[in-house]
Amino acid sequence: MEDLVPREQAFDLYGRTWRRVADQLEGLRIHPDAAVPHLDWTIGDLALHLVQATEVAGRLLEGESSPYTDMHRIGEVNEQFLAMRSDRDLSSLAVEFCEHAQRIESRFREMPDDFPVPFHGGMTFTPARAMAMMSCELLVHGWDIAQVTGQEYEVVPQDARLILHTVLPIMTKMVIPETVKGFVATYEVRIRGGATFRLHFEDEALQVSHVEPGGPADCRISVEPSSFLLMGYGRGSQITPVLTGKMVAWGRKPWLAMKFTRLVKSP
Repeated sequence: MEDLVPREQAFDLYGRTWRRVADQLEGLRIHPDAAVPHLDWTIGDLALHLVQATEVAGRLLEGESSPYTDMHRIGEVNEQFLAMRSDRDLSSLAVEFCEHAQRIESRFREMPDDFPVPFHGGMTFTPARAMAMMSCELLVHGWDIAQVTGQEYEVVPQDARLILHTVLPIMTKMVIPETVKGFVATYEVRIRGGATFRLHFEDEALQVSHVEPGGPADCRISVEPSSFLLMGYGRGSQITPVLTGKMVAWGRKPWLAMKFTRLVKSP
């Protein structure tokens, strides 16, 4: 599935995304204790998280192992990191973020295409897929910042497609055991303007593959990439995309579409 994430597109996405978040952080004129909708964090917590996330990513690019050894415990590890620092000065955190993010971009450009970048949960990525994953983190949190400041925030479909081409294959690590116990079903997920994926749940596990449309499936879903990405990260309900036609399901068991987001943990 590597060909779904071209190197130069991934470079461009990461460069645009981190600079967009940097502009947001540098423009903040609110108290660090302002609450962030959808999260149990303040805007100061979120700014610190962005600093810590890019700092960790920089260490991964130097070959260090990820502190996120279990994809189901990402939230717990994030809270531990936040507890390590008490300062929430938004101006200084914006400067730190820019330093880390720019260093990551420079390091990425030095890497050959086949360099194995360590990632969370014991996974490794090519530089292109690692950039797409880092862009996803920044893009989603940029959306969070916009909810606090009231800014308009568009997730461009082509960016969301590139990210989903990376995110969907790692969903195998995010299955929620209690919700998939005894569940057997095959989904075909068609990303509008992009690739089609087959997701097969069986024996409390998930298999993901890149396929041509029209293969065996219990439930077929056509998704608008931007809405689907935000929904998958817990930003907004599943109802709105369904009502607005941004998520359409059909097949032998179309009702399974409403169960989809409960089978896999949001990152």
